[in-house]
Amino acid sequence: MRSSGAASERSRGSGGQHPVECLLDLSLAADLEASFLTQSASSDNPGSVAELLSSPHVMAGVSDGGAHAKFAVGGAYTTDLLEWLVRDAGRISLEQAHQKLAWLPARAAGLRDRGALIEGLAADVIVYDPGRIRRTPHWTRTEIAHDQPAGEWRRIQRAEGYHFTLVNGEITFEGGLCTGATPGRLLRHGRG
Repeated sequence: MRSSGAASERSRGSGGQHPVECLLDLSLAADLEASFLTQSASSDNPGSVAELLSSPHVMAGVSDGGAHAKFAVGGAYTTDLLEWLVRDAGRISLEQAHQKLAWLPARAAGLRDRGALIEGLAADVIVYDPGRIRRTPHWTRTEIAHDQPAGEWRRIQRAEGYHFTLVNGEITFEGGLCTGATPGRLLRHGRG
């Protein structure tokens, strides 16, 4: 497909270089070690996100299963939801956040006996301080871990403000540190 001269000229920056050529030059100058940060792929508008989450059919989260571990830290969405939409923006309640983070995903996965702190249901518990919860480091400065198969790397991000994670009544994380306990078990077809 050919582009007109006017369209081609509009795509060039003020220096006359096409943006793709500029990215390639920067990448080569950094021996292909450069990282580029783009705008959020979703919305940074708390009102829009809260409106989307108000639907009973929308779960909070990401859906790539870690496929883009070099480009994004998708697992931080739980902390981000509690930090941003609940505490800082005040757009959804803590109860609504927990419903979106636990109850609804359990239902979607066919797990009818979990997802809420209700007598008789199985429950893993996270104890945290809503006033101190935050992602660290900031998402623009994530850490790099070389712990993937064949020495491959991924981006990681930690969180502050979490005191304990309990699975089957055992503490698995205390103050962000793994205790080494692995009391969980594999569930198949919604049953243990």
